[in-house]
Amino acid sequence: MKQDIPSQDIPYRETWILLREIKAAISRQVFRDCLVVGASQENRYCLNPGHNDYRRNPVDRIRNLVDALVQKGAAHLAIEVVNLIAAPLDSRLVRNNKAIPDKKTIFEECIDDYCAKTALDDLIRSNASLEAVLQQAEKCKQEIEETVAIYRNTKANIGQW
Repeated sequence: MKQDIPSQDIPYRETWILLREIKAAISRQVFRDCLVVGASQENRYCLNPGHNDYRRNPVDRIRNLVDALVQKGAAHLAIEVVNLIAAPLDSRLVRNNKAIPDKKTIFEECIDDYCAKTALDDLIRSNASLEAVLQQAEKCKQEIEETVAIYRNTKANIGQW
């Protein structure tokens, strides 16, 4: 039996093929209920885009929305959309970019860590929304990554490793 644990090696599929597999996995009725469509529209979503009766499916539409947000400089909104979608998987979007220190010294980076962590603690003490706490936690992690990056660069430059 397959486990429901996401893999790092998830294959890329065209969205219409992915939707066919989703429909098979959850049943046609659940598929229709989730997308609030009838049988005809359900079938159109799962057609090859070359078919004359094809309709752009919800996955493509969300991807287009996210892309438009990024193109208009509203990546933070795109990230919120993706995080809402990822929430049932107990997951959040993490950027692939490498941490680049924004301060000149390790000490200054450490101060940034402290400020970010204090802000996180303040949000928790004030019973802020879960989303606000999660966003601040991500900022804390980013600040720590920057501190580790400058520390790593310092050690490499003085030949200690």
